[in-house]
Amino acid sequence: MQYGFRTRVVDEEIDKVLLSLQGKERSGFIREALTFYIKYKDILDNINSNILDIKETLSDLKKSGISVKEDVKEPEKEPVEDNENILKEMMSDFLNL
Repeated sequence: MQYGFRTRVVDEEIDKVLLSLQGKERSGFIREALTFYIKYKDILDNINSNILDIKETLSDLKKSGISVKEDVKEPEKEPVEDNENILKEMMSDFLNL
C-alpha cells in the first residue's frame, strides 16, 4: 500500500523534522513513528488520564481542607525542544532494535 499526506500551516514541527530527512529515510521515519504511536498511544493516554486524576484528587483535598504537603510541586514544563529531542531519541532507539 502507498499513502500520502500533506502538512498544514500549523505543522511547522513536522515540516522541520521531515524536511531534514530524504527519500527512504523520510518514509522509514514516518512508518516507524506511526508504529510507535499505534503501539504506545493507549499507554500514553493512560498516563495522561492518571495525571489528570491525581491533579483532581489534590484539588479536591485542598478544597475539603485536608492538608497537602507544601513541598509537593507540579513539575515544571519542559521546553518543546526537549520533548522533541526525547521523541527523536525514543524513535532512534526504536529503530535500532
